[in-house]
Amino acid sequence: MDWIDAIMLPAVMIAWLFLSYDAVNRLCVRFGWKMRGGGGMIIWIAVGFSGGAYLMHLFNAL
Repeated sequence: MDWIDAIMLPAVMIAWLFLSYDAVNRLCVRFGWKMRGGGGMIIWIAVGFSGGAYLMHLFNAL
């Protein structure tokens, strides 16, 4: 991993989490689920971690 990848990786992962939060929130609104304290948070955490792991794999950080 290059130094620029090491600087960009946390920013990319944070952006991924916020994008996935918006997408999961829209899904929860569509189905009438609760986002906070419900299944939406579980989905958001799973999507965030899997997306972060995928990005780390792309940068050969894992």
